Amino acid sequence: MTIFSPAWRPYLAGLLAALLWAGNFVVGKSARVDFPPVTLALARWLIALLVLTPFVYSGLRQKLAPLWHHKRTVLVLAFAGVSVTNTFVYIGLGHTSATNGVLMNAALPAWVMLISAGLGQCLLTRPNVAGLVVSLFGVWLLVGHGAGLAINPGDGWVAAGMMCWALYTVFVQRLPAGVNRFALLWLLMLIGLLPLLPFALMEGVQGQWHQVGGKGWLSVLYIAVGPSLLAMLAYDMAIKKLGAYRAGQFINLVPVFGALLSTWWLGEHISLLQVTALLLILSGMVVCNLPWQQLGLQRWRVRRLA
Repeated sequence: MTIFSPAWRPYLAGLLAALLWAGNFVVGKSARVDFPPVTLALARWLIALLVLTPFVYSGLRQKLAPLWHHKRTVLVLAFAGVSVTNTFVYIGLGHTSATNGVLMNAALPAWVMLISAGLGQCLLTRPNVAGLVVSLFGVWLLVGHGAGLAINPGDGWVAAGMMCWALYTVFVQRLPAGVNRFALLWLLMLIGLLPLLPFALMEGVQGQWHQVGGKGWLSVLYIAVGPSLLAMLAYDMAIKKLGAYRAGQFINLVPVFGALLSTWWLGEHISLLQVTALLLILSGMVVCNLPWQQLGLQRWRVRRLA
């Protein structure tokens, strides 16, 4: 059985999705030389919308009809997932390294758990709380640069972007399973682009627009097609074949791939502090997800924090 056999394809798809999402931080950092942040986000989603349109245009009204009953959720998803998340990330990448930015992605499960608990969608057990404390301490090390506490605004913007994506992750689960995901993505792009327009125009009025070379446009094309569309297709395939939980584990590879790409593409070097922060964040998530019942630690299992 070769690595390209059907049995391996879902795993390769998960790896591809993680690699493409990691590239969003690295190529996005590079593209910030040519584009101001909101214009970069606008260009990304506009190109992705145009590329996706031919594939969803047929029967689009029927595909979108079920979403009318979930219009409030759709608005939250469009604002959090399209308008805000990557805009915040690109603002942050103008002031911090791609390595730091991508390592923030490791804390996504912690933010998802916190938001879910805050909305009453889950109860936090003691291991959850312990794991969250460890993970968020790792985030604090990244944002606060260890004991120095000289908070980099760029890291703060990226962390805010990750919180918005966590909000998207929580709210997208409120939609019925039968919704056409590509039609949904098309609609979210269309709605999410609108708030970006006035801010992008403001960047132009302020003189932040300038002539962009071929490398800059190739960067935008990559983040429009790679992380926005191809990664979604690959991840969807992994979920269908492996299940949501097993496929979700590939997201943990995003900071690893991102750190390697940052070193290779941008010449950045990962520091001991960054490695320590990443290990803390991932260790906290391991504590959250350990099978405490099977391990026989009953007091951790039965005592819950409301």
